[in-house]
Amino acid sequence: MVRSLQILIIAVEGVTDRDYITTAIKLFSPELSTLIDNGQLRVFTKEGEGGCKALVDYSLAWILSKNKSKLVVLLDKDSAGIKAHDEIIANDFYITKGNSRVYVKYLEPSEVIVENIYKAKLDLSYEIEHLLSIECWKQIVSQNWSEPRSVEELVKFIGAASVPDVALTDSITSIISDADLRNTIVLNNPHTDKKTNICNWLLKQTDEVKKEYMLGFNRTIEKLKSIFSTNS
Repeated sequence: MVRSLQILIIAVEGVTDRDYITTAIKLFSPELSTLIDNGQLRVFTKEGEGGCKALVDYSLAWILSKNKSKLVVLLDKDSAGIKAHDEIIANDFYITKGNSRVYVKYLEPSEVIVENIYKAKLDLSYEIEHLLSIECWKQIVSQNWSEPRSVEELVKFIGAASVPDVALTDSITSIISDADLRNTIVLNNPHTDKKTNICNWLLKQTDEVKKEYMLGFNRTIEKLKSIFSTNS
């Protein structure tokens, strides 16, 4: 059972991140959903000032305010998220005063990413939209709401598994045989200008469809439950 504390905060990078996490909580965690309904838990982003820099500033301000409640900072596992994560945990205020109540966490990878990519020792960066199911991603790609990952991302992804004298895309094809996986979350990012389209479209679906499309958020919700259930 999740403990009732002061107002608990989950801080995320932007408005769509807030909507995804709030929706996932309502779909997969009655305990956390009740805390939201009772005003004991809030999913927060700075309207119009989101992004990783805002999360760094917010987390340090939280520590300096001597707020005794828990703050969870949720970050994408991409270059910007990794930079923000490292900046917060290296800060002297976090080290000396804040690490018992400020939790700096990456979004947990979906089961699809864990089973098909991480267990193969591959390094795939991901944004919150990459937690959506492959079937959902097929719709995202078909609606032109995605954009190709950069060459730099793909080179880092295959790393030592690259095949000498073979084109990058051919190397990826040889490593990721599942065409649906390869042609969705492996080769694509959500288009920077279409993230609101993706989120709004998803939220219009039935709860049954949303549960299917958002199953990849389950690991993150379980992580949040474990943080808010502890006594410290």
